[in-house]
Amino acid sequence: MPSAQAHYDFDTLIIGAGTAGSRLARRLSDAGLRRIAVVEAGGTRTPVQAKVPAWYPWCFGSAIDWCYATIHQPELLGRRIGWPRGKIVGGSGAINALIDIQSGKQDWQRWGWDWANQLTSCDDPLSPENPTAIHPWSDHFLTACEQSGLQSHQPLTQVDRNSCGRFLLARRNGQRIHAGQQLSDLDQVTLITHNEVLELILSNDRVIGLRITSDCGSSPETITARRVILCAGTVGTPLLLQKSGIGDPELLQDAQINCQVNSPDVGQNLLDHLVVPIVYQARSADGLPRIHGPGARSLFRVDGSGSMTSNIAEATAFKSLSADRTADYQIYFTPTHYWKYPRRDDGRSFLSLNITDLHPRSRGAIQLARDTSGSLQAVIDPKYLSHREDIARLSAALSWAQSIANQPALAEIIADPYTIRSTSSEDHEAMFRKFSQSIYHPVGTCAMVSPLGGYEAVVDSHFKFKGLENLWIADASVLPDLPSCNPNRTILLLADRLAQLLIEC
Repeated sequence: MPSAQAHYDFDTLIIGAGTAGSRLARRLSDAGLRRIAVVEAGGTRTPVQAKVPAWYPWCFGSAIDWCYATIHQPELLGRRIGWPRGKIVGGSGAINALIDIQSGKQDWQRWGWDWANQLTSCDDPLSPENPTAIHPWSDHFLTACEQSGLQSHQPLTQVDRNSCGRFLLARRNGQRIHAGQQLSDLDQVTLITHNEVLELILSNDRVIGLRITSDCGSSPETITARRVILCAGTVGTPLLLQKSGIGDPELLQDAQINCQVNSPDVGQNLLDHLVVPIVYQARSADGLPRIHGPGARSLFRVDGSGSMTSNIAEATAFKSLSADRTADYQIYFTPTHYWKYPRRDDGRSFLSLNITDLHPRSRGAIQLARDTSGSLQAVIDPKYLSHREDIARLSAALSWAQSIANQPALAEIIADPYTIRSTSSEDHEAMFRKFSQSIYHPVGTCAMVSPLGGYEAVVDSHFKFKGLENLWIADASVLPDLPSCNPNRTILLLADRLAQLLIEC
């Protein structure tokens, strides 16, 4: 790979080496494009906790995490909610739960993506792995789902109405794979790591480059390019635009930033999936081990098998209420205490049915603000549960999860409810507010034009920023609303689509 010591001018400049940016660089390179640069704030060194599937929770709060958090959420009892985002080549795909599932066609139809079906069969160097084994309690959960009337797919490759199955995983021989690994053998791609982008450089309504600074404190450098593509994610992309004076003039003025481009919807339309852990105490102490002993380590090292290859959230179920959505609710099953594992162990064993409303109504925003010292800070406000309908939807999801827990296959291994003992709707609402947390799927802060209403588009259907030349955005920030599942596979689809458009032009 070329040295990044002298970098001044490129044809294509990609900001962010996460799922979208890495995939895009690989697709463009494979098509013969040259003079491509990718700028990444993190590095290439992958710590062991990011390689071992069962250890991914230890990535959160580490040196490879941006360690974002929301502001205090009034509807969640004033709690601040952690938002892990990968600060490493590979981005959040290098630290997440390895889940690989394709969104349903109803999502694409809502967004007006008539091109999506044409890309699903593209050659995929990140094809997922079928789990070689899962915990016996996960099989009990799937049997209970079938007993409740859900259709089983093993594994579950795509969201399907009223279905259940094992997750496909972003693994190879038991170890994590991610999009960033696709950059390792591309001689024509300059990967510039440990450099944070300070701002985009504008000239006559055109983006011509950017200024970067390394994490060792060196003087800022300038990179120019024929085209600039933002792939910094739902958080990083709107923040960089705002730092560059692109956004809502009033908010920029409050942050003491000179407005260069009036684009008030940058940072708006923020949506995220909340998860509510429904925890049960188990009859036996045979849950997923918190500490993996010599036997498990040997299995992992020799042939990539054993308990260390578990991604913890091993199985899932989907429920649909309406014809225009593939699914409305999702359950993640874990043979663990969802929010305590693996950090605490009091001798008891737990399992969790963790519910998610896939299409919440609450929308928030991300913006820059000055703190008391005058430094710019990210203000992340998803406004969780601010739309009253979201509580009713979580209540419906809870009833569904409890009906599955009451099926014989799960009832025989459950000793006692742990987080929910009451049948009172008031108590259930209090529990939602006390225990809800992000499952780390933020989208929408630079939304693409679509048939949906309720927002103003920031980019057009070709990923071009509206109001500036030479600027494209291709990451989770452009999704008009939340997909009906985990978004990583959908983000790969976005990158593939933009690569197709750029190659054809």
